[in-house]
Amino acid sequence: MGMLDNLSDYFTISSKPKKKRKALQTVEIKVKMDCDGCERRVKSAVSNMKGAKQVEVNRKQSRVTVTGYVEAKKVLKKVKSTGKRAEIWPYVPYNLVAYPYVAGVYDKKAPSGYVRNVPQAFALAPDDQYTSMFSDDNPHACAIILFHNELQTQKETKGNAVEIKVKMDCDGCERRVKSAVSNMKGARQVEVNRKQSRVTVTGYVEPNKVLKKVKSTGKKAEIWPYVPYNLVAYPYVAGAYDKKAPSGYVRNVAQAVSSAPDDQYTSMFSDENPHACAIM
Repeated sequence: MGMLDNLSDYFTISSKPKKKRKALQTVEIKVKMDCDGCERRVKSAVSNMKGAKQVEVNRKQSRVTVTGYVEAKKVLKKVKSTGKRAEIWPYVPYNLVAYPYVAGVYDKKAPSGYVRNVPQAFALAPDDQYTSMFSDDNPHACAIILFHNELQTQKETKGNAVEIKVKMDCDGCERRVKSAVSNMKGARQVEVNRKQSRVTVTGYVEPNKVLKKVKSTGKKAEIWPYVPYNLVAYPYVAGAYDKKAPSGYVRNVAQAVSSAPDDQYTSMFSDENPHACAIM
């Protein structure tokens, strides 16, 4: 015991646990930015955060996306420190929820085509859906009808939205692709996100024809194959992970959405999944 006592004088055993490293994640914040100055101030604030790797701003949607080793609450606090009112991004595309018209889901301030990301939009029983949709307890019953009509009007006036994945390395490539699809019969609006290699064409157009038109510029292209990873049930199953996908996206494949839990873990690390090691 004497030797052990002497050794204890030279060594200190710490019981303090190691600090767990933050996971890489994507945090989306809703914040209204009225001008270039507001946008620069918000972007600068979150870009300087420890752990922030990438910052994207969509002023039209009042959305800021931060990817990195960051915490949602701290990102929100940093955005609010600029003097802006902000909240964690509360929306989800309406076509990705089961019941977009139930009480609490519709929000007239949401970007076009979005509803609030609340549990009743996903898990409410079908009977309850129609019971509560137009009930006196739903303060948005009338607004829901208007919302539905608005969606129909958008579809009738603007047509469909077709998204294409195509790599554009320079301004010339971007102009050539945009010009090609803009001149299509029925095309109403064209948006290009060169960083994500994405072209969105809205109008009375067919996906196959838009794809063919993009390919006519000499570019390799395909129908947009991705979906935000937090909107699928099993983002790590074989076939879903794609290292070439934009940050926060996985491939929009059936097994990522509807694979049974047992199949999820069986296929996640199987020999048939070429990304098994990358997932780990």
